[in-house]
Amino acid sequence: MHKILGFRNQFQRFINLPAVRKFSIAATQSQNFPTFLTQQPGHADILYSESNNIIFNLAIEEYMFEHLHVVNPVLFIYRNEKTIIIGKHQNPWKECRVQLLEEDGVLLARRKSGGGCVYQDMGNSVFSFINPIEDFSKEDYKTMNNDILINALSKFNVQAEPSGRNDIHVNGKKVSGSAYKLSLGKRDGSGKKSLHHGTMLLDVDLNALQRYLNPNKLKLQSKGVESVISRVMNLKEIHSGIGHESFGQHLSTAFRHKWHDRTVIEKQIQVDDMKNIPKLMEIYENCQKWDWRFGETPSFTNQIEKKFEWALMDVQFDVQKGKISKGVVYSDSLLPTFIDEMNEILASGEISYDVEGIKDLGNKLSQKFQDNEVVINKYVPELVQWMIEAI
Repeated sequence: MHKILGFRNQFQRFINLPAVRKFSIAATQSQNFPTFLTQQPGHADILYSESNNIIFNLAIEEYMFEHLHVVNPVLFIYRNEKTIIIGKHQNPWKECRVQLLEEDGVLLARRKSGGGCVYQDMGNSVFSFINPIEDFSKEDYKTMNNDILINALSKFNVQAEPSGRNDIHVNGKKVSGSAYKLSLGKRDGSGKKSLHHGTMLLDVDLNALQRYLNPNKLKLQSKGVESVISRVMNLKEIHSGIGHESFGQHLSTAFRHKWHDRTVIEKQIQVDDMKNIPKLMEIYENCQKWDWRFGETPSFTNQIEKKFEWALMDVQFDVQKGKISKGVVYSDSLLPTFIDEMNEILASGEISYDVEGIKDLGNKLSQKFQDNEVVINKYVPELVQWMIEAI
């Protein structure tokens, strides 16, 4: 298990960034939580973190998104020491080589948004956009924020474009990936906000991606590529002068241009100030706990995996006395309720680890989805046939 080092030896100040205002915790409160965001309408905030600790930076982000009243658009810029960060529902032992992380002192963190597993180091820039949602949807803000990122890259004469749900590509290769989260606010409809966060690959150690990440071979095969390295590219390959500081400058300029009709306030997050906010420190402590970062993983004695036309299925078993005492399914299925029901059935302790038990699992799933012909006629028969052959 990694020890989280103290704040003092975890951070490094941004250098060569535009001068930012030093600030203290304002007396203004939101739901009794101290705020450091501008509360007057017609503004926008750009925040720079002096910390390179992923746990600390995620805690700041969560505190802003979950507990502060967001009146204006916010851009939060930072970077982290070597770390692997996984999505909310991912299995760390499946996504990366945990033993190597521990041997090399690479921190593993878990975020509260979805998406995949990424490696970060000081060659990454990390951005977080938090927007109050009024007349716009999350997708509108996703497009707006991507435009800001692409505009920033254009200042380096880099021609970038959005790709798929979450990525930005240059010359057909990924240079940025994002994840998203939406807060529905209060019952009266107020307080809605969106979170869009991601990384920009500037000069990241691509060999570390290959060393630490455990890319799913079935997913890679379905994409027609040989390895995770072949899908990504450092922007240094195109523009040798790009770095965290220069990218931060151009990103801030692009953000200002987007919100040109607002007064933009730049602030530097002071670690010592943040340490005086009890709720933020509570989030920090929770984010660094082993139970959150690694979670409970079944002590399975078998693991089977298959890429179906409709989903990737990764089923892990712990079998005791001929019955599946514990089981968990990891999947990218677009029908999450199907996976939820399967997990519930496997956790019941009623399914025997044999042909009849798997057929019983199939029957229970069919009963749960009796009104869904695709599940009954395709998902369940294919799943049952595969599992019987695999066990």
